[in-house]
Amino acid sequence: YFGYQDGPVGVGQLRAVKGMVFDAAGTMYITDNKTVRRITPDRTVFTLAGKCDPIGMHSGDTICASGPSKDGMAGEARFTNPSGIALSAGALYVTDVDAIRKVTLDGQVTTIARIEGASLSGIAVAPDGMIYVVDTRSFTIKRVPPSGQVDTVAEKIGQGMIGYVMELRMLGPDTLVVATNTSVYKITIR
Repeated sequence: YFGYQDGPVGVGQLRAVKGMVFDAAGTMYITDNKTVRRITPDRTVFTLAGKCDPIGMHSGDTICASGPSKDGMAGEARFTNPSGIALSAGALYVTDVDAIRKVTLDGQVTTIARIEGASLSGIAVAPDGMIYVVDTRSFTIKRVPPSGQVDTVAEKIGQGMIGYVMELRMLGPDTLVVATNTSVYKITIR
C-alpha cells in the first residue's frame, strides 16, 4: 500500500523506497520516506529509525519534511534523504545526501562521515570495514576507511548518462558491482 504506516499486511504502507538489503533471516531493511524501516518475513512493516514529520498531503499521501538530519535513538533521529543501504557486522549503513550514517538494529543513528558537496547514493561495506559510496554529483566511487581519510577509487561512473546509480554491492573482497538504471559496471579496487 502507498503511504506511511507501520503494521502487518494490509495495514503497513510504504511511500518512497530507495534502497533495500536483506539479512540471513529474510528480514528486509529499506530506506523509505525520511526513515529506515524493517519488514519482517511475515510482512510486518516497522519504522526502525527516523520519523516522518508531516508537512502536508497530496492525493491522500503524507508528505514528510526533509531534514535537517539529526543523530539519536529511533524516532528521535532524522534523515534528510536516505537512499543507499548496506548491512555489515550487525549494523546498517545508510547514505543521506552527503553523509554516511550508521544505524544499529535497535535504532541508534550516528553520522560516521560526511563528504562535503557530495550527493551519495549506493553504499557497500567490505569485510575489512572499508565503506564504499557512489557520489552521483562527481560520478565517482569514494572509499571511506575508519580513519576518515576519503579517497576516490573509480571515476566517470555513469557520467553523461541520463540516469542514476541504483545499487552498489561488494562482489568479493576487492570487487564492486555498480548498477545504474541503464548499465552494470564491475570495478576492481586496489
